[in-house]
Amino acid sequence: MLEILAALAPSLFVGLLFWWVIRSMLNGDRREREALARLDAHESQRSRAGQEPAHEPAHEAPDAAALSRDRDSSRGEHSLRAPGASGAGEAR
Repeated sequence: MLEILAALAPSLFVGLLFWWVIRSMLNGDRREREALARLDAHESQRSRAGQEPAHEPAHEAPDAAALSRDRDSSRGEHSLRAPGASGAGEAR
C-alpha cells in the first residue's frame, strides 16, 4: 500500500500545483476585471458630474498609427525612403 502512495505522490503534487496556478490566474483575472469596472464607473461618474477625467483609462487600445510608429521605431527603422515605398530590394 505504501508503494502505491509513493508512486502516486509526484502526480498528485503536480496536479495540485497545476490546480493552484490556474486558480490563482483566474482569481487575478477576476480581480483585474472588477478593478477596471470600478475605474470605468468612477470615470463615467466624474464625466457626468462635469469634471474632466484625470487620465485615459489604461485598458483602451492605442490607434493603429501609433502602433505602427512604435513598431518601426523599436526596430530602429528610420529610413529616408519615400512613404509607401515597399523596400522589397533592400537587405535587412
